[in-house]
Amino acid sequence: MESLFQAVTRTAGFTTVPVLGWSEPFIFLMIMMMFVGASPGSVGGGIKTTTLGTIVLAVVAIAQGKKM
Repeated sequence: MESLFQAVTRTAGFTTVPVLGWSEPFIFLMIMMMFVGASPGSVGGGIKTTTLGTIVLAVVAIAQGKKM
């Protein structure tokens, strides 16, 4: 139940789990999730998932030596 509540209210700034108890990898994951934000059509903050997908595909194409 705590996981569901945390997932639903993570952008509201309210938490029932002490942040000091989080491990460093989990904190990094939360930061990345907040940076990416949400998909288009929603009101989530951060960059959109389509922007992240475009960046990832561009990096993969460059790494493979493809011309853009």
